[in-house]
Amino acid sequence: MEAAAGECCERLGARHVLVVTDRGVMEAGWTEPVLESCREAGLTAALFDQVSVNPTDDEADACARVYKKMAAMRLFPSAAAAPSISGKQPLRL
Repeated sequence: MEAAAGECCERLGARHVLVVTDRGVMEAGWTEPVLESCREAGLTAALFDQVSVNPTDDEADACARVYKKMAAMRLFPSAAAAPSISGKQPLRL
C-alpha cells in the first residue's frame, strides 16, 4: 500500500500531498515509505506529525494551516493519528 501511495495520488490529480500522523506512527517508520513513494511520483510531499491519537481542535487547526500553506490537494490521515477522519482512501478537502 505505501509503495503505491504516490501513484494513487498522482492518478487522483494531486501535485502536493500532506501525510498526517502522530509521532508514534512516524517513529515506527510507516510514513517514510508513503513520503518516498509520493516524491518518486514527482509530487511534493510533506509530513505533519503534530497530532495526538485523539486530535484536539488546536492540533487540527495547526494541520489546516500547514495544509493551506502548501496548497495540498490530498490528505492522508493516519488511522492512529485521527480515528475520526481516517480511511483507506485520501480525503479531498
